[in-house]
Amino acid sequence: MEQIRESPQTHAHSMEGFFPLLSLTEGCGALIIILVAVWTGHYRNGFSWTHDPKLEFNWHPLLMTIGMVFLYANAMLIYRTQRDVRKRRLKLIHAGIMLFIVLLTVIALVAVFDSHNLVIPPQPNMYSLHSWIGMTTVILFCCQVNFGIEHA
Repeated sequence: MEQIRESPQTHAHSMEGFFPLLSLTEGCGALIIILVAVWTGHYRNGFSWTHDPKLEFNWHPLLMTIGMVFLYANAMLIYRTQRDVRKRRLKLIHAGIMLFIVLLTVIALVAVFDSHNLVIPPQPNMYSLHSWIGMTTVILFCCQVNFGIEHA
């Protein structure tokens, strides 16, 4: 069968405006991470781990923003932004980013569950719509990563 190829003129036209828009969205993503870091670091009194559960919670919004918003978008865009890289290498980079997102998400979930369980008196977990939608999203994301790795 004959392969369908884009002419150089069509390719150039289809990419017109892509990189300025990409730069704008990358800048917005970086700004969101900076704003969440300032909000949790300065206005919510910083970060901690298990010895201060209220400050341990602050890891949750920061890590989820970095992982599930910024890195997830970049993992999807890797195939468009790196067109000159071999596909096998792109798949490995994509898989690495996705696995790193899983790691950040697990740490963020540990932080939020610890912030509920270690406070005196303990607070219930999974009591809001946000928590149920979030847990469903994380489970589906992990299923997606697992499926992608199995079928790579």
